[in-house]
Amino acid sequence: MLKILPRKTLHRINNLTNAILRLQYFPNSWKNPIIIPIHKPGKDPFNPTNYRPISLLSSLSKVVEKIILNRLKPKVENQLIPYQFGFRQNHSTVVQLLRMTEMIKQGWSESKDTGAVFLYVAKAFDKSLDQWTHLPTYSTEYPGRSHQTSYFLHLRQKIQNDTAILGTAKNSTTILNDIQRHLNQLEEWLIKWKIKVNVEKSQAVFFSRKRNKPSAPTLDKQIIQWQNHTKYRGVILDQRLTFQPHIEHIKKNYRPAKARLYPILNKDSKMPTNNKLLIYISILRPLISYAVPIWGIAATTHISKLESFQNITLRQISKMLWFLRNNNISQDSPPPGLLQKTSNIILQ
Repeated sequence: MLKILPRKTLHRINNLTNAILRLQYFPNSWKNPIIIPIHKPGKDPFNPTNYRPISLLSSLSKVVEKIILNRLKPKVENQLIPYQFGFRQNHSTVVQLLRMTEMIKQGWSESKDTGAVFLYVAKAFDKSLDQWTHLPTYSTEYPGRSHQTSYFLHLRQKIQNDTAILGTAKNSTTILNDIQRHLNQLEEWLIKWKIKVNVEKSQAVFFSRKRNKPSAPTLDKQIIQWQNHTKYRGVILDQRLTFQPHIEHIKKNYRPAKARLYPILNKDSKMPTNNKLLIYISILRPLISYAVPIWGIAATTHISKLESFQNITLRQISKMLWFLRNNNISQDSPPPGLLQKTSNIILQ
């Protein structure tokens, strides 16, 4: 919208932006957003805490913020810790997930197990930026001991309310002791900075092919029980990394999304095929392909279930005749199959 404004107006916006940078003053009116509460599904609508606040800022404010950000990036990029994945180029939640799963699989190749505690930080979005400046971050190796403990705490990003603490070792008791030591240090820090962790929503997973598990860790005198799987960064991680629960979760979300779009994607719809494919690629395909580099190593029998979902949808969109094989769909339609897409990402 700003691009189609008259040239004279654009010059005035340019002068205003230069004045903000020169005077180092940001208009207060641009800091006041319009807040729209979005109700959390399945929660009590009469409880104000069960709403997500969505802040709508001025378009001019976003433009100036983008300009300031582009000037700050070269200055601070080299000063950020390697584990900062939020608001960085070529960094995303998928990269963090890939790093975590690779650490778990690397431990298995060395006959080591991994214990992980996933903490749920209550109201992480409401915390001020100053509260994240003294966040402890550890990546320690102990001389003479055959284990390594990694401690990832990404509250510094101020965008996520889930945090992971991982411990890797050959001995399960060692894993528990290391995780518990970090939880004790974290507990002191949380009290100091008045940050609350919802222990009831927090979970722990012991990534191992063994049946026996160590004792459960504790935080704030509450036990965090070991679970068979947990959802982290939008992906369900099970204790053996088979990703079967995650694929079932994708199927569960895909069905109702497809049902809502059926009136415009079915064979009788008069919408052009190219538009149908665009809707599929924009709305339905991301439900399947999110974090595919992580769960793409799942068994072919699991991935083929999602392939069948995709083939059924594409047959409806392209009005494919019943006697044509699914291979013809992948050749005639732009979206590649999941197996093909996964292999392409891994090769890249």
